[in-house]
Amino acid sequence: MADVQYVDVFSRDQLRANYANDQNVSADRIPQIDFVLSGPDGVRPLSDVVRPAAPFEWVVASHVVEHVPDVIAWLAQIAEILDDDGRLLLVVPDRRFTFDILCPSTTAGCLRPMTWERPARPSELSTTCGAVPSP
Repeated sequence: MADVQYVDVFSRDQLRANYANDQNVSADRIPQIDFVLSGPDGVRPLSDVVRPAAPFEWVVASHVVEHVPDVIAWLAQIAEILDDDGRLLLVVPDRRFTFDILCPSTTAGCLRPMTWERPARPSELSTTCGAVPSP
């Protein structure tokens, strides 16, 4: 059996409160969150929060990457907490079934300006290359 540890921006209690009136979410099934990213000064870097338990053999990020403002920095943080032979598994939405269906694809070149600008939150700029100004 695997030793699974959960990371989220919010604690279990906060998540349950957030989804208390959402009929699509069974709040009783929300697991205990082992590492909470939000702190008094905002969201802390993943690597800072989970470092005491690192390194990990696997990191599974389910429907996370599309919410990350700086994907390159986030991937670097994951590299910091993975074993040298560790694996990252990304579960991403199927674009055909989202509101992004008509948006252009994001390329690696589109992500680079986000690393320079260090946004605190995702925006249209982090997912739409045509709107990103050249540095």
